[in-house]
Amino acid sequence: MSNLIGRLILVVEDEPILRECLVEYLQLAGAKTDQACDGIEALASIKQNSYDVVISDMMMPNCNGIDLVAQIRKLPIPQPVCFFCTGNKELALKSSEALQISGIIEKPFSRVELIDLVASAITTKVA
Repeated sequence: MSNLIGRLILVVEDEPILRECLVEYLQLAGAKTDQACDGIEALASIKQNSYDVVISDMMMPNCNGIDLVAQIRKLPIPQPVCFFCTGNKELALKSSEALQISGIIEKPFSRVELIDLVASAITTKVA
């Protein structure tokens, strides 16, 4: 049984097809999901909802993933953040410790890899 059942997850991705794919993967694992197309939209959702995990692309227009996480870390209740990235894993790794990023996954990735990463972030949050 997935420990994503009933968990609320925010998916932040500027590419609509990939965002829908991520949402579908998470919902098939039992999660509830919200979506945002960039960091600005994500911040508005985060200020109104309590997410178990925020999954964000790193490279997005308006407010990129690194700026989004920096803003999340200023909020009173920190939330686990997982990054997925294309070709710039080095930058994501460099930022991960300073910004307390729960996990990084590089595109392309499988459904199983995504679910494992998110489950790990939730387990770390609970521990």
